[in-house]
Amino acid sequence: MRLEPFRDKAAGSKNRIAQTAQLPAPTKGWYVGANMAEAPEGTAYLLQNVFPQLDYIRVRRGSQAWAVGMPSNVVNTLMPWQNAASSKMFAVCGGNIYDVSSIGTVPAAMVTLGNSQLESGNKAAAKKTFSEIVAKYPDTEAAKDAQQLLAATK
Repeated sequence: MRLEPFRDKAAGSKNRIAQTAQLPAPTKGWYVGANMAEAPEGTAYLLQNVFPQLDYIRVRRGSQAWAVGMPSNVVNTLMPWQNAASSKMFAVCGGNIYDVSSIGTVPAAMVTLGNSQLESGNKAAAKKTFSEIVAKYPDTEAAKDAQQLLAATK
């Protein structure tokens, strides 16, 4: 691949070849459509650390440590938990599960695991989806699979 210079030295000209362009701030928000070429004017397909305002974008002002005292490993999984009376947040870091529901120093690990890559989900929502598949598509392969998954989530 041959790189082109910003100035045309061969022609003896000292004029710049590169041209500047002004890009308006994406004040109309985030575009999540399929075709980027058809994105409405004033939208962005990536908003990283900025928040669109009426006529400008505001840069995110940093972050604040929430849970401290875990190993210096990366937190691979965050798992929210909620029942009728309370809610909690758990973090999986360095093969251990920590309760990070409140700000400050994290108590000792609750559970030690083989790795930190976990999945969590809403069991009630999964059961509802499987039941809908069975009801909507009876006597199909998908319904049979959904019935097996429904039996496993009970």
